[in-house]
Amino acid sequence: MAASYGCRATAFDGAAQVLVFLRASIAMNPGMEKQIEVTNAVISTQSGNMSFNGWEITNTAVANNFATNADGYVPSIRLEDAVDGAFYLKVDVEGHEPEVYRAATRLIKGQKVVHSLFEFTYYTDDLGWNDGYVETFDMFLSAGYACFDVERLTTVGKEILEHGAMQEIYPCGEGLPYCQTNILCTLDAASLPTLATIAHKSHRTGV
Repeated sequence: MAASYGCRATAFDGAAQVLVFLRASIAMNPGMEKQIEVTNAVISTQSGNMSFNGWEITNTAVANNFATNADGYVPSIRLEDAVDGAFYLKVDVEGHEPEVYRAATRLIKGQKVVHSLFEFTYYTDDLGWNDGYVETFDMFLSAGYACFDVERLTTVGKEILEHGAMQEIYPCGEGLPYCQTNILCTLDAASLPTLATIAHKSHRTGV
């Protein structure tokens, strides 16, 4: 979509079979090849090679030279080493979003990203991952970003950083089978008047 508006886009995915479809989609849209760069790699806090089967990432098992070209191993890179900045950064990696943002600390703290949308998977509390999301929210809010829950149409403020607050604000149970939402953090909330206005009103009224 970004490429269709004339932007240059970069996509990262560790699953080679997924990239087959992505590249086919690009090929079916004339002119997009020059706009989109596709990289077969996963984003992680460390560079090297990582065991990756499409669902689970063994991010502490960097491959040795013998395993570098073995099946199931893909390159891992830090996002801040791959790009200098972005107008729009989307992160959707099924619960590993905090890991990606840890690999983009310099970009976020340096305000090199204007808008970032990420999937917030809060059923991961049982796995002890929610601390990572608290860290992500803290990084954005401390860097001067405004964050919105685009599905609940509410603002996400510093109250979510308080101990235990995330579990109270985002409870997960049988009535919420997916326990996921999408969060937009932006440096330019003024360019999103509808979302910003609705979220502000919803936050005040408790909708």
